Amino acid sequence: MKIKDIYSDIKTEIFVVLNQVDDNILDWVIEPTSLGLLPEDENTYFVKAFQVSVGETVDCYLLILTPERVAGTVVKMNSNGHLFVENVDEQNQSVIPAVASDCFGNYELYFAKENPQVGIDVLRDGLAKAKNKNVVAEDLGYLLRDESMILEAIVSAP
Repeated sequence: MKIKDIYSDIKTEIFVVLNQVDDNILDWVIEPTSLGLLPEDENTYFVKAFQVSVGETVDCYLLILTPERVAGTVVKMNSNGHLFVENVDEQNQSVIPAVASDCFGNYELYFAKENPQVGIDVLRDGLAKAKNKNVVAEDLGYLLRDESMILEAIVSAP
């Protein structure tokens, strides 16, 4: 399937990029996975993500390179149902992955300044799914610490 068809698969949260030779990102070839967390392997993924504002979250997709866990491109759908591509660094609102990660990286990938609770909830859900809880627990602990939720950070440690 191509990225331009990514919104047609509402069940899959993580897609692996198979072919990115075309200049148009929407024509890249992706494959759905059954993964519940971003894996530690070296690959390129599009993951379900949230564009966060104070009162709502909007679904989108975020390109993430692993194992470094670097976010790049955002794929969104406008009100007319057309997809468009933007750089994550050019967003007016925070865009965070909707799934936690099994690979270490900058925990601020999950920080949404407009509503930090969204990232905290993503990581709590990921902690419940993770077999090796260290990575997700570390990200969650740092977010909770930054939000002055110290007791919750201690209690959530595996």
